[in-house]
Amino acid sequence: MTDFNRTAARTAQTLSLRPPLRDALNIMAQLADALPLAKTPDLPSDLAAVAKICPTCTDFEYDFPSVAFSIATGVGKTRLMAACIVYLMRERGIRNFFVLAPNGTLYEKMKRDFGEPGYEKYVFRGIREFVNEPPRVVHGENYRDFRAADTTQMSFAGMTDEERVHVNVFNIQKFYKEATPATRGREKGKPARMRRLLETLGGSYWDYLTSRPDLVLLMDEAHRYRANSSRRALNELQPVLGLEMTATPFYAQSGKDKPFRNVVYEYSLAYALNDGKYVKMPKIATRANLDSQKRSKDEVEELQLHDATAVHQRTRDHLEHFAAERGLPRVKPFMLVVCKDTTHAAAVEERLRRPDFFDGYYRDRVLRVDSTTMNEDAIAAQFLTLEQSDNDIEIVLHVNMLKEGWDVRNLYTIVPLRAANAPVLVEQTIGRGLRLPYGGKRTGDAETDTLTIMAHDSFARIVKAAEDPDSILNKLQLVELDDNALRPERQETFQSESPTERAAREEAARVETIDDPEQRKRARTDLTVKQKVREAIRQAATQEHVRTMDDLTRPEVVDAVTAKVAAEMQQSPTLFSGITMAETKREYEREVRHFRERTIPIPRITLRVGVSETWFEEVDLDLAHLNINRDRSQIIRQHLRTRDGLEREYLGGGGGGARDTPVNTLVATLLDYGEITYDRDRELLFALARRVCDHLAVHFEDEQFFADKIHEERKRLGKFIYDQMMPCYRVRYDQVEQAQVLPFDRIEPHHYQRRPGQEPVSIRAPYDSDAAVRRTIFTGFRRAYHEHYKFDSKQEQWFALLCERDPAVLRWLRPARAQFHLYWDRNRQRYEPDFVVETADVIYLVEIKAKRDMDKDEVKQKQRAAETYCAQASAYNAEHGGKPWRYLLIPHTAVQRDSTLAGLVAVGSST
Repeated sequence: MTDFNRTAARTAQTLSLRPPLRDALNIMAQLADALPLAKTPDLPSDLAAVAKICPTCTDFEYDFPSVAFSIATGVGKTRLMAACIVYLMRERGIRNFFVLAPNGTLYEKMKRDFGEPGYEKYVFRGIREFVNEPPRVVHGENYRDFRAADTTQMSFAGMTDEERVHVNVFNIQKFYKEATPATRGREKGKPARMRRLLETLGGSYWDYLTSRPDLVLLMDEAHRYRANSSRRALNELQPVLGLEMTATPFYAQSGKDKPFRNVVYEYSLAYALNDGKYVKMPKIATRANLDSQKRSKDEVEELQLHDATAVHQRTRDHLEHFAAERGLPRVKPFMLVVCKDTTHAAAVEERLRRPDFFDGYYRDRVLRVDSTTMNEDAIAAQFLTLEQSDNDIEIVLHVNMLKEGWDVRNLYTIVPLRAANAPVLVEQTIGRGLRLPYGGKRTGDAETDTLTIMAHDSFARIVKAAEDPDSILNKLQLVELDDNALRPERQETFQSESPTERAAREEAARVETIDDPEQRKRARTDLTVKQKVREAIRQAATQEHVRTMDDLTRPEVVDAVTAKVAAEMQQSPTLFSGITMAETKREYEREVRHFRERTIPIPRITLRVGVSETWFEEVDLDLAHLNINRDRSQIIRQHLRTRDGLEREYLGGGGGGARDTPVNTLVATLLDYGEITYDRDRELLFALARRVCDHLAVHFEDEQFFADKIHEERKRLGKFIYDQMMPCYRVRYDQVEQAQVLPFDRIEPHHYQRRPGQEPVSIRAPYDSDAAVRRTIFTGFRRAYHEHYKFDSKQEQWFALLCERDPAVLRWLRPARAQFHLYWDRNRQRYEPDFVVETADVIYLVEIKAKRDMDKDEVKQKQRAAETYCAQASAYNAEHGGKPWRYLLIPHTAVQRDSTLAGLVAVGSST
């Protein structure tokens, strides 16, 4: 095949498939197009057709054509199944699908995924064919009520029942029980329930299913269905095609793990870890300088639990701060402890609940999930809501209970205490903690994207097991943690307030201390009026007749805003009885005065560079020095680090599964780069990929081995092509895109971390060390908007002190991360300036940068974004009587203790 399937590409785009899933869908499309999809298949002929495209498929292993996709946990197998359904519907006219789940948990999840359009994880969202007539979902609880509509009867979307897509969802236990005759009990001798007559059908549901001429079987966690009994039942369904999804393409037979022989695509955990996009980065950790041989097993276990909990606490505090700083939903992490048996689990639970274990903090935050507790309603309720932030559980103990379908995103620490087979245990357990909490993507923040497995007494065995090229452990980072990393020092996130916000909070607390009920009620009413007035002032910036902060005092604005507040109060006449319009206006005038005194009018302008056209001019590849490793061996690369411990990396080796053509592999790799689009660059991409493959192929006689090597080296080769394409990349820019300008914006709060009891330090405190400055929270500001700040360097502290002392400065602030909507790196990254400083004549946007970095491209791009913002803000203010804005980029060497603003303005203006 020389091109991507267009229907597959369109489907992948609509469903936002990740690149690995897009590649898998493209393989499925090739196979589906090559097969007749007949009710009575010619298996040898079908197998030959599949093997021609995917030579790794040597046996369907069922009595119907069935192919397997090996996809790592957390990458999105369910979305791939949905994409396969859509493609087969569009290209082959398939209308009947049977989706099999391995257990009750996944079964319930899939019923919602495929059958509830309003569900947040509904998999068919955006598919135009399903907007008015979504698939009809039949499952284990409603199939006996199934009624085949008259084929002439039209639905409201103008579609007959035969034309509508049907998705049958069953779990394997329910399906086997309903479809297989009982051999004991009251049901013995009777037909299986699914094979009994249904008056609504005029036959059994089983007969209805098996009579479908286009039934396609999709198997999630396909390794669970290879037992003879399950295989027989699935063969009897007589599907025209089987699509198997699994993260572990092996099944037990005669006590041994037997690999699938029908894998046509593989994106294993090893590949996912290499790509670094879709799963957490797992790290195997131990305590540095620990000699477990000199300690008893109980002592090592105690230490392992203690250190894992310390890591958990550090992660919890970091995630809380990460979410607050970025305005994201809070993720409450938990720790998973894998115990030997139920007796061991009970003993560990008792240990974690002791008063001397972290001062008893975890007494009511431990949940034991095993065969002795799982049927308790309270345990089940807590277990099923572990992802919710109001669930207090932080440690879960389990014994062989957590298998497929346990779909959580907030597992961050794993403690394997079954040390006898710890390497195997780690491989089996690691998938439970790989899912990422924010949209299934890495955030770029190391702590948020990391899963820690604490393995003290088994660390050496895991290191040795990692030398096995067939073990996933060789892809994991192996680290030794020092005392600083394991110190259980609590960090709390606090919000830096303005004096006005602090006064409002203190006033609210004071009101609640008033003894007299009537006086307390009146005080609460007055406080609510103030809050409504403050919110109305902030929202006034969105009104058409408010162009500057001074407009807030114009009579017509005063009347409009206070009338809006009064209208809101009239909705609760009992609460606000007695509050007159005159009182509301007086409150408004007081709040406006305070607001103007404290607030720098920062215009709300979202700046993104508008691109009118992009293209690549002719690219001439230089292939003179391009070669490829022709060695069939696998390589282990090991890094020794002074503080981080040991890290191993597995390179090479392929790993089974079908390969796309070398040309398609390179094109797919290039499409991961943001500047490249398939529709615009298709011809160029295939031409460049063919040139590279033709150049390299002369050294290979084995086509499959060549395809494996291209797949193995795809990232390097893709970057080789991309690096030579980019000098030929051309962009034609429009004017800067911007939203409607708001004359002033809400000053965003800061969120900082501190040790409990850590007291802020005066801004005037002398510090000569950047490290000491970064550890300190400063206060004592008179002109700043917020009451507390942290700084990254002593020069930033000195500049803040300058703003407090220099008479030219009226007001200043250190903007929070979300304050400015400035973007650089082709609109992919947000710029966060260091300071905003207001004088009588100008407002400055200030960046203090290390002198050695002044000429870096990153700094220049940020400078252009900031200067564009200042130009836009100045133009707006010039029209409406406001102050101009200027950007100052200042080398750190220019900032001294005795610097003045005028002196730094001169330096910044010359850069």
